[in-house]
Amino acid sequence: MEGHDGVWYENSVRDNSYYGWLKEYGGIRSDQAECLKELDRKNARLKKLVTEVELDKAHPAPSSLGKLLRPTKHRRTQEQVRET
Repeated sequence: MEGHDGVWYENSVRDNSYYGWLKEYGGIRSDQAECLKELDRKNARLKKLVTEVELDKAHPAPSSLGKLLRPTKHRRTQEQVRET
């Protein structure tokens, strides 16, 4: 095989992979591709942070709920746990 076809064949790159890559990155320079990759990494990180914040809002930590038991019930519960 000659030219690019030989390189693809030697590295087991399938036509679908190559044409998918060409469709996405075909018209840009290598420095632009690196910048795009960096932006993709930052975007993924930001999406993860947003998801974590949304989960925190949906399921607040027990400490943010306030007192769950009145002091007297709390003492009784502690006594029951100690007895068992």
